[in-house]
Amino acid sequence: MATDKQSDGLAKTLTQLFELFPNPATKRPYTFEEAAEQINKRAADLPDDERKTRTISSTYIWQLTRGKRNNPTVGHLSSLADLFNISLSQLIDAIGPADNAQAREDLEVIAAMRSAGVLEIMHRVRGMPEDSRRTLLAVLEHAQLSGPAGR
Repeated sequence: MATDKQSDGLAKTLTQLFELFPNPATKRPYTFEEAAEQINKRAADLPDDERKTRTISSTYIWQLTRGKRNNPTVGHLSSLADLFNISLSQLIDAIGPADNAQAREDLEVIAAMRSAGVLEIMHRVRGMPEDSRRTLLAVLEHAQLSGPAGR
């Protein structure tokens, strides 16, 4: 059974994830119903034995975020991590046996990078020739210098 600190860490982390990583379809935080629907839709494509461990109800998600339940299965944690497009290890690190401030800050950085499009740029730049990367950096620098003052 999880300790009260672990339960608090789980509830805090899940609340943070709902705040930081919005539903891409609506651009607002997932409702518990939307989260469960997305998780269960993804789980439907899994083999029977895995699907049974990965499906989740909106009520159970609510209970986890409120600290009313505190012992999710690895399957449930994997489903929640997948929903927010983070790794299971990132989720577990943020929950931790104690409040892990660095892991929570890492989640904030990931969210900020996603909203700024940094990850998309990184993926596109990967494998580009060096001269193309330098050209792209010059374009970004020019855009920054010619943008509105104070940016």
